Amino acid sequence: MQLVVSCDYLISPAFCAPEELTACVESLIQIKRSIENNLNNIVIEENALEKLAELGCYPCAQIFNHNLQSISECTYTGRDIARTVNNILALELEEECRFPVHVADWTNKKADPELIGRAPSRSPALLDMLESISLSTIFFKKNYSVLHHPTCGGNTVTFSGELASLLPETQDTLPQNILAVVSVLPDYDAFALGQDAKTLFDQATDTQSILSSFYAGALAILNQRQIKNSKFNFDSFEFGPHFVDSLDENQCGPGQNFSGPLFDSICHVLVKLEKNEVSPFYTDTTRKTQRKRANGDLAWRTHITKGNPALRLLFWTDAEEKIILANVGKKNDLEIL
Repeated sequence: MQLVVSCDYLISPAFCAPEELTACVESLIQIKRSIENNLNNIVIEENALEKLAELGCYPCAQIFNHNLQSISECTYTGRDIARTVNNILALELEEECRFPVHVADWTNKKADPELIGRAPSRSPALLDMLESISLSTIFFKKNYSVLHHPTCGGNTVTFSGELASLLPETQDTLPQNILAVVSVLPDYDAFALGQDAKTLFDQATDTQSILSSFYAGALAILNQRQIKNSKFNFDSFEFGPHFVDSLDENQCGPGQNFSGPLFDSICHVLVKLEKNEVSPFYTDTTRKTQRKRANGDLAWRTHITKGNPALRLLFWTDAEEKIILANVGKKNDLEIL
């Protein structure tokens, strides 16, 4: 699944309600990260910067600072937000992160409900975006959701119309009636929750896609437990330099024998709802002194499997409780990397 980001969402921190601002900004940060790490799950509305300039909403610090004045406390400044948005717009998207090229003629077309943009002039562009999504879904086997602000009341939009002709040509008989239901999401986390996190892990081919699958899995656990207002985000954890290699060495990598228990254990640890007991990793068998790095990070261990082999997850926590996943090891190993 890919996430289509509308122009309106790119400038949402300039107009959103105070209680929405943090989620909007963090969504933009996660979008930037996804593009930088070539996850190929983000599509930006075409000609976004030109469309924003035409609206008089060029993403500069001033436009965001105006809204921040009504918020007593905010982690981000207008300059921070503007830099993030402009970085997104400057990043080069892979070909697969663009809509398939097509030319369509319609007898009629409409969206129900109509997406509301920053100005009435946005309506034709938003309808065109929904058209591209619908045709890509029906004829090009794509799967999209939309990140837009403000969202519609029912969280979905139905695009329908009578398609008279289409290029490139399709084997389907035309004209025909088209109908597609498109999800409209409020933030990036809603997109992550809509994915099968374990499948993402099994299909992961690099470090960043593994990290993203853990993030989605941890969010799913919070959602299942109905835990809200969590401080968990992409910055809550990272991989140590030996972590990914240790997965393969212990048959815990994507699609390997112990990938399921490993994935479940890590996702619980990340949101501090441990699947198995988490214990300090001691310096020796006397269990008196917890291992500590020179910078003060503390060492921990927890079960992945209890049988043969008995595998353990080893990780560090820093002073701000950030988790650094160190390595997977066997029960009697006395090494945290």
